[in-house]
Amino acid sequence: MRILRSQGGGTGIVVIGTIRNPTETSWRDPYLPVTCRDRDGGRIDAFAVRAGGDFVPAKGTASFKVVEATPLREPEEYVACRVEIRWAVRAD
Repeated sequence: MRILRSQGGGTGIVVIGTIRNPTETSWRDPYLPVTCRDRDGGRIDAFAVRAGGDFVPAKGTASFKVVEATPLREPEEYVACRVEIRWAVRAD
């Protein structure tokens, strides 16, 4: 997973990574809660997005991109973000 400053020099952050689907069912439009931490491991931000249009095949992987336009801290403070899949729509 990578954390990037949004383009155009803004204060937003972009989290890029891969979703792994271990199930026998294809998913689409996953709901992704994100928790971000600083260098000391302290929680500095949490937000969630619905990755509309994303498709994850059964037993497969797919790339995702999460954009947070108004982070609580400066982008340089974001060292690690954990992204979970809370739920997704069945794509079968």
